[in-house]
Amino acid sequence: MYHNLVRETIEYRKFVLSKASECNQAGRIDQGIIGIATEAGELLDALKKKMFQQRPYDITNLKEECGDLYFYFTELMSAIDTNLIEIMEMNRAKLAHRYKDTFNKDESLNRDTDKERQILEDHEKGAKDETD
Repeated sequence: MYHNLVRETIEYRKFVLSKASECNQAGRIDQGIIGIATEAGELLDALKKKMFQQRPYDITNLKEECGDLYFYFTELMSAIDTNLIEIMEMNRAKLAHRYKDTFNKDESLNRDTDKERQILEDHEKGAKDETD
């Protein structure tokens, strides 16, 4: 199963890059960020319809928006030379520092953002050293 997921992820990345309209790094970064924001707005619209128009969630549409988000997320990750595993590891390290046990409102409100930034930079440097 794991090997299949890795293969599919690699193939999907190739697919995304073949469909992306921007070819240079800056253009792919810009397009990835704009695309993520646009698709997140479409998810927000689904929430608005549920909350204020009492419509049920359209699960098929939510899946479509998740796919569109992942497309742009993949494009952005490629442009900044990272991958999902590195992103997850960095996020896990940051949140493990922030929350000593489980989610805690006080820890959420009173975070040490300087230390969190240092954790992210150290992790990124370690990942770069492994590829050199």
